[in-house]
Amino acid sequence: MLKNEKLEDVRIAFIFSATLRDDNGWHELKERESWDIWEKCIIENGKDWYYWEVKEKIRGTKKKYRLSTSKDYILDDYILVENFFLSKQLFHVGRDYTMISRFTPSIDLELIFPIGNGNTMKVEPTVIISFYREIGVVTLTLNIGCDEIGADDLIYIKSLKWNSIKHYTKAPRIKVAINGNDHKEQYFCDIFKLIWNEVFEDKLQIKTESESILDLIEVRDKLIGERIFRGKHNDLLFGLLVGDEGYTINSAKMITERISDPDICMEYRKYFKYFFSPTTILGLFSKDYPVHSKEEFAKIYAERYENFEPLCEYINLVSDIANLSDGLALVGEVTLVRYTVLKEIDLKIRAKFEYGKTGFLSFFNLLKLKKEIMTRMVNIELLTKDILWINLLSTTDEMFGYNSIKKNMQERLGYIDSQIRDTSNFVMAGTMVVLTVAIAIMTIGDTSIGVWLWTWIIKIVDWFIQITYKYLFLKF
Repeated sequence: MLKNEKLEDVRIAFIFSATLRDDNGWHELKERESWDIWEKCIIENGKDWYYWEVKEKIRGTKKKYRLSTSKDYILDDYILVENFFLSKQLFHVGRDYTMISRFTPSIDLELIFPIGNGNTMKVEPTVIISFYREIGVVTLTLNIGCDEIGADDLIYIKSLKWNSIKHYTKAPRIKVAINGNDHKEQYFCDIFKLIWNEVFEDKLQIKTESESILDLIEVRDKLIGERIFRGKHNDLLFGLLVGDEGYTINSAKMITERISDPDICMEYRKYFKYFFSPTTILGLFSKDYPVHSKEEFAKIYAERYENFEPLCEYINLVSDIANLSDGLALVGEVTLVRYTVLKEIDLKIRAKFEYGKTGFLSFFNLLKLKKEIMTRMVNIELLTKDILWINLLSTTDEMFGYNSIKKNMQERLGYIDSQIRDTSNFVMAGTMVVLTVAIAIMTIGDTSIGVWLWTWIIKIVDWFIQITYKYLFLKF
């Protein structure tokens, strides 16, 4: 294969994520205040915006929005796909709440990537900022459309999300201009904060960043892309999927074993294939896409579903957002949101137990910590199961190392449970000894008082046991 083969009609999206929870209160996020700030910012600084309100009593949603009149405007595609998902009762966690809000900020962003040998690539990404209000998580998406890009250049740009870490002082940096104003060259991972601060001006501050960045790649090229789709260039497929610049010298056996794993490939429609790695979703399409394949797809559903707008519109969607046409962009975003929440929980537990900052945790502080963790876990589990349950659980469980992180989290929760048990047993034993002695002293000559006091002690201990095990049996 020739070096740096040109790929046509390519879309790339990078998604960053962070929580908005307060460092001191953690679960005491001033939700109303944060939402008011968000709403004010999107109305004042957003080109276009919308949000969904879920109404459990009527099993439906209400959309509030301000969109431009342009038919090809980018947020319309998100609304269309989310509307279809909602028609399937996905994105639904079973109570009244504001589900998700997205907007496009009124900024002109220009990035200049270094691509080696003194060459650069200038792009003007579309910026979409989203807020999962119920769980206090935000995402920022940079979507880039390329009429033509070298395969090696694409892999290199993708790999910058790993190389651009502050620990490496000579890591490549990206030139950034916002609204015509040049900024200091940035590491890839710092672009998120720069744009966020430009939009919100410190009014709404992020707290815990995911640091890991999700990238979505969609290749509609009808020459090299078609060959990759048909399995002719598995080395390049592997390079695009994992960001491996050395894809040409990899073992053919290793590549074949990796890309033939059924848990990393989704190809149940004959015109597309989606491949998954821990931080990437790569979409490949046949040369018949979108015209012939979409027509064939629509014809199958035309007779029975001709008046079912969410499905008909979804079937015919060809989005400029990478991997959004088949909903995989939302699937990937949710896996990143899940990872961000898990990272926040992990940092909280570490702060409590590993760094010795708080010393001995009281019994009720342990119960509160367990309840907070489980509430957070349940919310994120409901969201991810709603969106991932159809046929992608085994695939997405490997994204961002979810299975191993969940296992570690369960072990940490087990440790908290042991602390609750030990503290409970210690407190109850000590209480019984002290109160028994006190009763003996106070009731000399009057056994009726002793019986009365003993009865109340039993009631208090029973309540103590009940509240202990109420939290001990909270699982996820």
